[in-house]
Amino acid sequence: MGNVAYNTKDPDATRRPTEAARLLAAMANPLRLRIIRQLLNEPACVTDFVDALGVDQPKVSQHLAVLRTAGLIRCRAEGRKRCYSAIWPERLRDLLGCVEALLAARAGAGETDDLKCNEL
Repeated sequence: MGNVAYNTKDPDATRRPTEAARLLAAMANPLRLRIIRQLLNEPACVTDFVDALGVDQPKVSQHLAVLRTAGLIRCRAEGRKRCYSAIWPERLRDLLGCVEALLAARAGAGETDDLKCNEL
């Protein structure tokens, strides 16, 4: 993943942290992360998630709606079924990889307070 930083001279820079927080909030649920991980492997329909995640259809649909509203996944109708896919699978893989790296670094640091951003 390339080194991406906020451009503070960009007129949209003040809006980006809010947009980033909304995007991350959409992902900030263990079930939604499991859904995203499943979609990184292949597109799936609601019934696939119900079977794989052991969660009822209304709950799955609710979480899919959050991810879709956030612009992370897309939906396509196949007859009566609704099938979903990740919009930017490589970017999502990169982001989840960064999260895993942060968790590993934090675990290696012992205390959360010991973790410094420049150590990553």
